[in-house]
Amino acid sequence: MGKPLIPSCGPAYDRFFKNITQYVALMCGGADPGWTHIPLAERTLLTDAYADWFTGYSRTTKLHTTADTAAMKAAYKRSKPVLSRFIQVWFRGFPDIVTAEHLANMGIAPIDDTPTRIPRPVNQVEADLTFPGVHMVRLVKIRPVAGSLPDPRSDYGVRVHVGFSGPPSEKYPVRFTKPPKTGREFTYSVFTRKKDILFDLEGESGNTVYFCLQYETPSGGEEGKGPFGPILSAVIP
Repeated sequence: MGKPLIPSCGPAYDRFFKNITQYVALMCGGADPGWTHIPLAERTLLTDAYADWFTGYSRTTKLHTTADTAAMKAAYKRSKPVLSRFIQVWFRGFPDIVTAEHLANMGIAPIDDTPTRIPRPVNQVEADLTFPGVHMVRLVKIRPVAGSLPDPRSDYGVRVHVGFSGPPSEKYPVRFTKPPKTGREFTYSVFTRKKDILFDLEGESGNTVYFCLQYETPSGGEEGKGPFGPILSAVIP
């Protein structure tokens, strides 16, 4: 992950904001300005926001109180959205005018077009089974297996593989004739990002239902799927 576009509250933010304000004034000023696409009203909003920020910030550049620090943070909270919007609208929105060289002069990092690679999931998934009613089976507490920590990038969601014993039906014609040993034997699956999922298995009472879970990234595909977890089974009430 790269550095944040706008620095956090403090001296770095002041330097960053001041540099942008001065650069905009330079490029938009004079008899033959280099930039003519930014309306005066927008430039005024920017300079007013910097003045508001600096009023709060200047109180902390010498011996100061907690109230002075609070005033600086409040000014940061007010001014940052103005600065962020200005950059996105008047700089990012006009790449043919505000070039990469201009951005570098203002200390603004270029946009990184390289997508961040999401690692393949490495954790297995487990869950508990509950039976809230006739032909109802709910998977609850969907979680990494004991001892492993979730990765919010790769452990994005869960592919729930499901299969049944018993005679074929119109909805589930493929059936297990013996208990499965791996998730690769399953034909049917659903995807969820929730921590529980309810299956209404009307017409399947008395048959055995089998589940096998695996983490899956947003990209899906074989490279986006993690290892199969333990196979869960129960007789459908």
